[in-house]
Amino acid sequence: MAKQGLIDNVVDVNEIAIRKAMFDMLLKEQMVLEGSAAIGVAALRTSNVQDRFYNKKVVIILTGANISEEDLIKIVKEYG
Repeated sequence: MAKQGLIDNVVDVNEIAIRKAMFDMLLKEQMVLEGSAAIGVAALRTSNVQDRFYNKKVVIILTGANISEEDLIKIVKEYG
């Protein structure tokens, strides 16, 4: 359980948003990300988060590229 005062906000993102973020990072940044690494990118794209951080410096830590070739191909076919 988180300590009170340490978490300001929680953003829910769905699987579609995560997969789209994975594809966009591959296409635009040539970075292969696993789903858990793309959650921050997907969350930043939600409208309430975009409004909150508009014109501010934002850091998203992108770690993890543990994705099977089969899953990567599915994502590319789905959004490519």
